[in-house]
Amino acid sequence: MKLPTDKKERETVLKYIYDYATNVNWDSDKLEELAKNLNTTLIDIKSCTTKYVREFLDNDAYKNHMVMMSGIRKKEKEHRSPTLKVINPILLKEGISTYKLWENDRDKEIILKYIYNYAQENIYDDNKLEILAKSLGISVNDVKFYAKRYALDYLDYTETEYSNKITEYGISRSKLKASERSNIAKIYNLLLNAKNLDEIINIVDKSNTSLNRLKYGIADFVNSYKNGDEKIKLILEDKLNSYSLYLNKKKESDKNIKLEKDKQDTLPIALKTINAFINSDTTIDRFCKQNNINISTFHKYVNLVKEKNHDVANLYQQKIDQYKKDRYLYILNFIKNLVKCLKEGIIYNDKKRDYDIIDYYMSTNINLEDILDIAKGNVSNKDYNILRRFVNDNIKASKTRPNDIKQIMDQKVITSYKTDTKGNIIEGSEVVFSNDEKQKIIDFLNNNNIPVNLKTYSLMYKRYKDNLVVINKKK
Repeated sequence: MKLPTDKKERETVLKYIYDYATNVNWDSDKLEELAKNLNTTLIDIKSCTTKYVREFLDNDAYKNHMVMMSGIRKKEKEHRSPTLKVINPILLKEGISTYKLWENDRDKEIILKYIYNYAQENIYDDNKLEILAKSLGISVNDVKFYAKRYALDYLDYTETEYSNKITEYGISRSKLKASERSNIAKIYNLLLNAKNLDEIINIVDKSNTSLNRLKYGIADFVNSYKNGDEKIKLILEDKLNSYSLYLNKKKESDKNIKLEKDKQDTLPIALKTINAFINSDTTIDRFCKQNNINISTFHKYVNLVKEKNHDVANLYQQKIDQYKKDRYLYILNFIKNLVKCLKEGIIYNDKKRDYDIIDYYMSTNINLEDILDIAKGNVSNKDYNILRRFVNDNIKASKTRPNDIKQIMDQKVITSYKTDTKGNIIEGSEVVFSNDEKQKIIDFLNNNNIPVNLKTYSLMYKRYKDNLVVINKKK
């Protein structure tokens, strides 16, 4: 805010702002309204009041003003709701999703009460308070501050009463820690006297103390009760390490027992499924689709049957081996027919034409990339070269290409038009191949498991325009 340079005018403006602030009892909302009217900020308004007192009133008035402003800032801090880094988990339980510590006075009371009760239940132990602080994304000091605010603002504690209560909790924590320390010391002494692993296991299991707590507390125990004797420290570390090894072995054993139980529970359904497949006349993929079985689950059943029932596993393997033989013979026969088609072309609607990649995908599901590997050594060199030329010419057409699809849909294709006597196209007479028709061709390719790209689309477009294909036909 720019103030007048003339001293008299400056005093008038500053006094007006100061008197306004005093009359509204420094109410922030009212001061915000004044700031808007003067096209400035709340901070500037408060700064102007301070400038007025400092420049035009005496030192005592200035000191009193600064004390008052400090109190206002403190009060505002107490009422300000900080923004959290996470959704407030306490208010979320109340059905309120917010990143603020509170949104209104009702929420504020809920939050402060929760924090206060939590602090009371955990006797203001910093370690426990840190858990709550982390869940809210605030500091431990903030937790203590808000607990105090609840006691003073809602339970009518005085500062002295609350301070005395905190002191009592401090004494309680000291007694509790001393008790815990004494109990852990007893555990360490029992461990020192333990003669074998069974005794160590029994002591630790009955201690109701975590292994990590026992490990981390060794140094403190030895320094406090055993004059820092390093030998005793090593003995305790060794015994707790032996317990760790036992625990790891037990966990592994429990895991194996559970795994074996799961296998035994699953075996009946696995046997039923694999036997059903063996007695079927279909492939694994089709069998799984027909029976709504996940393919990975089917293979888990196969592995389980191989482990637990060799007779059924052998029948399964026989079926797979026979399928592979039949598949291999089918592919060899297909390759021979493919070579013939590539040499002689095919007859369609009484017309002869070259065999193309659409014909290929409409007649087989063999990957184009596999043709040469299977043909090698099973056809003559001349026929192999014919196959290689076909594969090389069409290898790029063996994949669906999203960019090609976009190009197809974006491209304007005029199928017919009218001309005037001079042979010029009559504007507005063009018939455009619609996107709906393009989509029909793309859907046909997809439905027949034919890769969609510029080449396959162009071939299908020509068939479609020449009425050589029924667009809803499946191979």
